[in-house]
Amino acid sequence: MTGNGKNNEIIHFLILGNSKVHILRAIDYFDIKKAVIFTSENMMIENQPFIDEIEQNGVNVIKVVLLSPFEEKALENMSQKILKTYELYSNRGSSEVIAGLTGGTNLMALAMGMLCLSAGLKAHYVLNNEVNDLIEIDYFKKLWKNRDLSNLKDCILEGVADE
Repeated sequence: MTGNGKNNEIIHFLILGNSKVHILRAIDYFDIKKAVIFTSENMMIENQPFIDEIEQNGVNVIKVVLLSPFEEKALENMSQKILKTYELYSNRGSSEVIAGLTGGTNLMALAMGMLCLSAGLKAHYVLNNEVNDLIEIDYFKKLWKNRDLSNLKDCILEGVADE
């Protein structure tokens, strides 16, 4: 239940790269039942067994989104793809999306952070320490509540003209 009084479905957006520990930590911490996994195209074959494993352990992976973090305009293209995925699964606010900012490439995490900023999402980050501490981040949600960032989504989706 969120603060708006609705009983929202929670969907976690998780970035999957070489490391898997942060995903397992988030699943354990939040008791994740439903997730969208973002991974790079060149990691899909390696990551499929892990995705199958978490599904067998009770996580409904409703979509795997393939990103291209090593192409020209990677940040712009990934940001657009992630935002379009958010628009598809957030159901106009009837589903709460929580974003993981750990894993993948730096640009993948930055693109996910841009989604958090443009949509005012809760996020989390898993530290690389002995116990894999998970830090919940509500900064994006606070920023969004206190500022008019409503046109940021349009800016990301429409792209920016080259000068």
